[in-house]
Amino acid sequence: LEDHVNGQFMEALQVPGATAEQKLEGLDRISRRIESLKERYGLSLKLAREQVDFLRGHYQKMASPSGPSAGPVSPAVPKSGAGRDRGRSGLGSARQTWVPVLERNVLSSEGTFPPDKEHTAKFIDFIQAREEDLKGKRVLELGTGTGVLAIALARAGARQVVAVDILDSAIGDAAANLAGETSGVQESVVLGQSDLYERLSIITGEDHPQFDFVVFNHPVLSIGQDANNIRTFGSCAGIDFEVIRRTLAGLPAVLKQGGRAYLWVLNGPGKSSLYWSPEKLQKALPAGFSYRELGYNGETVGEYKLVLVDIFATPSSSHSEEAVVSGRKGGQGLI
Repeated sequence: LEDHVNGQFMEALQVPGATAEQKLEGLDRISRRIESLKERYGLSLKLAREQVDFLRGHYQKMASPSGPSAGPVSPAVPKSGAGRDRGRSGLGSARQTWVPVLERNVLSSEGTFPPDKEHTAKFIDFIQAREEDLKGKRVLELGTGTGVLAIALARAGARQVVAVDILDSAIGDAAANLAGETSGVQESVVLGQSDLYERLSIITGEDHPQFDFVVFNHPVLSIGQDANNIRTFGSCAGIDFEVIRRTLAGLPAVLKQGGRAYLWVLNGPGKSSLYWSPEKLQKALPAGFSYRELGYNGETVGEYKLVLVDIFATPSSSHSEEAVVSGRKGGQGLI
């Protein structure tokens, strides 16, 4: 009964098209219902209560007139490759944020991941620890946002980083942030507006561009993105994680032989339809692909923790002792 009721609440929390204010009203109703069921049946409903509290804070920020920003800044917008006719235009202000791992200020607008988040810093740590693997390689970064991962990849020696985002405002921020880097880093990064892989051919000038690595510092909540509310693009992965599922489905076409992709999962004790879990990742992987969890963890959400994962095509010699085995054991991928 506990699992069933938690599941019902998770479904109720996913309301596409509603405003932040309407969702806050819905959360209030759900909170009252949770308390009623707790008293009537003696249920703890801890998972549901944690998720309601988390989402209330999320939607309160979205409903705030000022949002998470602090002071207006006019970002530079790239003259080419931004595809402004196809993108979601950014509205509102931007802010400057000090990013210790890059040792510099970074411009960020509404709708993008804040560049000083713990999991972003962990992703950059991961990149910096793999300079030898990245040297001379070609990397695709999806959802570049402020461009901090693209900058870290170029600093680490990547030959070319193609960094895309669905938001025009994000591409503008990334261009402004890239302008503060050395000429070598600037020349290594190609920015362009694209909904995941949609416009890669236009941005690169290639019919079928392929990459050694794909990285995506993506949202992990199954909440719909709303074109009328730009903040949802930085925090929501779409209903039923549509953004992540499309990312995974496109990997076979864009990864070179032996290529790898790096994404997040939320690892925790229970099963929640709201969070992108290792189990959901396993089921959504393209045929012939496997994954393993890496030792880079981000923020916690209740009892759940963000974990970086390595995704790759399984070698054909799958029966050898060195073959990669798909799955998890004791919270770790097997290799």
